[in-house]
Amino acid sequence: MKRGQNKSGAIKGALYAIAIFNFLNLFLHVFSFYKPIIFSEIDYGLYGVKILLYFLVYGFLKRNTGERFRGYCNMLLATAGIDILELLISVINCSLKLVPFVIMFFIGTKYILNFLSYKYLIGVTKEDADPNDSELKNNNNDSDVAGELWNYSNFVMLVGILTGSALNFLPISYLVLIVKFIYELKIIKTTADKKDVFGKAIKETSDVNMNSIHRFNPSKIAKISLIVSLFAVLIALIGRGIYLYFSYDKEEYEKYLSKKQWYESEPQEYGEDNVYVYEIHNQMPEWTGLRRETRGFLNTITGMDTGPRYKYMFFGDSDISWDGDSNFINKKGEIVTHIPFLERATVSDRQHVFRAIVEYCYRNKYDREDVFNYREITAERNEEQFGTIHIRRGPIFENGYVEYYSDFYDDYGLLKEDGTCYSAKYFICACAHNNLIKIYINGNDEIYNSNGKLLYKGPSYICNAGIILYDEKYTPENKNFDHTMYHVMDYEGNVIEGLYGDWNYERGGSFVSLHKYEDVDSIDYKAVAIYKGKVLFESDLYEDYDVKKMDQNGNITKIRARSKKGNEDVFLDAEGNIIEERDE
Repeated sequence: MKRGQNKSGAIKGALYAIAIFNFLNLFLHVFSFYKPIIFSEIDYGLYGVKILLYFLVYGFLKRNTGERFRGYCNMLLATAGIDILELLISVINCSLKLVPFVIMFFIGTKYILNFLSYKYLIGVTKEDADPNDSELKNNNNDSDVAGELWNYSNFVMLVGILTGSALNFLPISYLVLIVKFIYELKIIKTTADKKDVFGKAIKETSDVNMNSIHRFNPSKIAKISLIVSLFAVLIALIGRGIYLYFSYDKEEYEKYLSKKQWYESEPQEYGEDNVYVYEIHNQMPEWTGLRRETRGFLNTITGMDTGPRYKYMFFGDSDISWDGDSNFINKKGEIVTHIPFLERATVSDRQHVFRAIVEYCYRNKYDREDVFNYREITAERNEEQFGTIHIRRGPIFENGYVEYYSDFYDDYGLLKEDGTCYSAKYFICACAHNNLIKIYINGNDEIYNSNGKLLYKGPSYICNAGIILYDEKYTPENKNFDHTMYHVMDYEGNVIEGLYGDWNYERGGSFVSLHKYEDVDSIDYKAVAIYKGKVLFESDLYEDYDVKKMDQNGNITKIRARSKKGNEDVFLDAEGNIIEERDE
């Protein structure tokens, strides 16, 4: 009896281990949406631990319980098999748009298997029950109560997820999850406490005639031969897939070699510092979602060839490019800046699906993206942030910073050329503007200069003309006119006296015209001309200004001023003096 009790305790511990692991796994994945803690490598480790745990418990139960837990063991095996498929899909990073829905189906299937496994344990508790055994009757009553409450908690959690209401009340959702977990432990305990349930199973196993195992069985030999053959075919297919994945498309590779010879033979034809970027795909068919491109570049002046080794490569007008992974490199192939791990870390397909479900339920249904299209959205964000966007905004690190998207934090950050990060962990969005950094934390603006000094915290607007408009002031409601006024400072944080509004400037220009008021009650104003953060002049005679001419050094030589009285426009120099000449 003591031996049976020991076996019973060991099996109870094995079932507890599965319940505890599943609870913690689900808890962490949901929590990671609100505060990211699980990146791909951690998630792959969780997959591995779960798969190993399930196989160990499966083997242990098969050895020690005979047919008693056969259905439960089969569900363990099925769950472990699904997890293996999920892990493979995530690791190979299949690009098919169907993948998120496949992962969603797998998660739903595992939830059903988990539900059925506990229903199975409740059934085991009631098997061969003796109605005259009062202790067993009490145990069955406990099992019924635990089972009913467990059913209710599953129902509430499922309805909450499908309707989105649970995620709007996260503490309640976690409370339901905890209640469900407690009653899972109760079901395991009542099952394990059933008299003779494990002892009987062990006895069934020990009574098997071991000599029968060694008898010649033709059908068994045929079955083994079929399994070996199928396994050999599977290995051959996997080997073929690995070869196609890591080998280059022959036609594209030969084209690359031909181009290389051409560039090396005539480097003078292509100008100074010219770089030829090439891309070569592997041999996987496109329908598999595993067709990948590898990029490299050839410096036609130095003759240096990096070889096809990068995930991404695009220089454009810049001397620096992102390599698609962890570094920015220059045209010599040298690493300029290394991206910190957590800023470039990714999350697994499973975590993306959890994130998508929470986003779908938690956010207003009229204000969200297609949450299950995360693969395409993430790819576009990565390429945009480290690629084409910098052609429009200028070279990478032109102002010392580059904007990036973090898949792990699901937000934007800023990376300084020396590797320092204004991490996506701390704010919703960030942008590098000239020599300033503007970040958004919980809806509030914060502006820093290139040295990291905080210039202003609050709603603000950065003007290309070298000024920051901040601290909005509104006119009283009883006024007959409506305008918003701001305080103004330059990029160094120096405040320019007065209240300003009604600005007029060409987008992207370094010149701006503003109205200057004495206070919020003022109706009268002066028109102020500001160029690169410096006040050129101000006058109460004019409505606004715009630049007409500049010399080759970028100095303003002619400004048009529009009169308040509606008279003919006049032309001024950079100090506000009237120029006698007229517009040509």
